[in-house]
Amino acid sequence: MPTYSAEAIILRRANFGEADQIVTLLTRFKGKLPAVAKGVRRLNSRKGGNLDLFNLVKMHLAETKSMDIITEVDLVSAWPVLKEDLDKITQAYQVVETVDKFLTDNQESAEVFRMVKDTLGLIETSPKPEIIVSSFQIKLLSVLGFHPELRRCVKCGQELDPSGLALSPELGGVIGPEEREFDVTAFPISVDILKTWRYLMSAPLNQSVKLNLAPQTSSKLQSSIQYYLEYLLEKELKSPSLIKSVKNINATGK
Repeated sequence: MPTYSAEAIILRRANFGEADQIVTLLTRFKGKLPAVAKGVRRLNSRKGGNLDLFNLVKMHLAETKSMDIITEVDLVSAWPVLKEDLDKITQAYQVVETVDKFLTDNQESAEVFRMVKDTLGLIETSPKPEIIVSSFQIKLLSVLGFHPELRRCVKCGQELDPSGLALSPELGGVIGPEEREFDVTAFPISVDILKTWRYLMSAPLNQSVKLNLAPQTSSKLQSSIQYYLEYLLEKELKSPSLIKSVKNINATGK
């Protein structure tokens, strides 16, 4: 069987048979692909820990007619600080889930790989993982060809009035109050939320932490992004509910 090497990030794992797992990988040059990790669930497996969710690894794979087989795995980073913090874990899960849902198998995108790698690294070191993930998700839209129009009304092309604004995932950007009246997909947003979208779209990923958002503004920002993504996907993401559950647990604990 032909073999090849790949740097990869673990997006998802699912049990397969008695001892195997199907591991969904995000690779630099082959995009997203499923691969079989044989015997990984056995207690004496040397691959198991290296294939944990979010891990950055270098691996060798054997090509087959169906799914490629993982033959060897070397750990590059397990993001140990990230995995000690439940809030950061849920934010990292949101990153890999978003990518997993948007990319099709074998859809090549070295830029997406770089963004995910950089985002996980920033979540590892930053006290503001939520805004980093919001920045990542907004940038991902552009990289994958869903760049929203945020400067003018996407429907009529006119300058935006500061009141009555909404995001229209169907039209692909912001609309004013007149267009909003006839768009059932429109999600109302404030000028502050629109300005935040614009900043996160244009600023480098590592600059997103400079934003100091009030909790209510941050919540509304995340809701607008979630709505936009889920409309495009035509399905709900699991990670936002998980994040809310963790926040409730933390609030109860305090």
